[in-house]
Amino acid sequence: MEPYVYITRQHQLDLAVSGLKKSSRIAVDTESSGFYTYFSELCLIQLSSEGRHYIIDVLGGLNLSPIAELFSNHQITKIFHAAQSDLQEMKREFNWNFINIFDTYLSCRMLDKKGCSLAHLVKDYMNIDLEKKEQKSNWKKRPLTRSQLEYAYLDTAYLELLMDRMSEELKAKGLYEEILEEFDFLTKTDYDDSGVKVINPDSWMKIPGACTLSSEKRGILKSLVNYREQNARKLNKAPFRLVTNALLFKIAKAAPQDKQSLIKSCNSSSEFIASHAERILQLVKEAEPLADCEIRRTGNFQPEIEEQFKKLKKWRQKIAEKRKLESSVVLSNRVLKKIAEQKPKDIDQLRELNLMTEWKINHYGNNLLEIISGVDAEKIELHRSF
Repeated sequence: MEPYVYITRQHQLDLAVSGLKKSSRIAVDTESSGFYTYFSELCLIQLSSEGRHYIIDVLGGLNLSPIAELFSNHQITKIFHAAQSDLQEMKREFNWNFINIFDTYLSCRMLDKKGCSLAHLVKDYMNIDLEKKEQKSNWKKRPLTRSQLEYAYLDTAYLELLMDRMSEELKAKGLYEEILEEFDFLTKTDYDDSGVKVINPDSWMKIPGACTLSSEKRGILKSLVNYREQNARKLNKAPFRLVTNALLFKIAKAAPQDKQSLIKSCNSSSEFIASHAERILQLVKEAEPLADCEIRRTGNFQPEIEEQFKKLKKWRQKIAEKRKLESSVVLSNRVLKKIAEQKPKDIDQLRELNLMTEWKINHYGNNLLEIISGVDAEKIELHRSF
């Protein structure tokens, strides 16, 4: 008998939720199609509680609304590992409300552990090796294999034990109150636009070797990458599954002028290249040279904002060293850049930016305002609790 129930029918789901409503905590995970499709689609939801393990087929046409009742129940703690991606997927797909969560990944980072993957934590705390061979599996394909289902259920099987152990450590280090606010802040983050993917015109620069090409060949590479992106979006396929970065780089470097040269430059039987050969050759001929290879700077990188950002980072480093935390756990670069750009004048304006928890506003707020007003980061007195 399998240690989990694979739920594909409504009565199975209703029965499972009926039992889970009596639980004080539920471990949660999801699997999505993002490694295979351009637009990520939720495929599975895994739930575990007190030795009961459920894998719910999201693509099976079930009425999933009963699950929403579990997630919005403040008396049930929902345990995630790296909750942000799971919350993002479920909020985008179903607009569900989440209350009272615990995140073992955030806990790991707050505890400043060396490795924060789920496999690392399970090994560290329980001396159990998790098999990760299905990590890049195609969760949209049906039927799912036994190996896929085994992998899926194990992603929630140990989260309750991890929460117990990590909660003790967080309390012992005086971090529990702080991290509870972080969990709550995660549930209130708006992910409404998370399903919208905007084509980045500078993504070609991330391809290894791109900036070593001549200006003419940089232009070719950019045109090819953008063309692939447009087709991936249209077909709802992950771009690299149409044609790899390496092949596009080879074409750009060779700059072929005819079909025979194109095929030779690739040294590949790529179906995409064969079927789009004429258009690819046209792009090669029409591409505009690119004189530089520097990502265009936005308003966030204006000189005065950049200078404020550097000062804020200097202050953050002092906090991180004092608290023995990774600097991004204190405040992320995104948050610091937003503060540098918006220049809040008081605590109320800082709070209105909705960038951090109330704990962080109380402990970091005055320092942030001082730096924005021009005080040297070296002269700032850190909060007395540090």
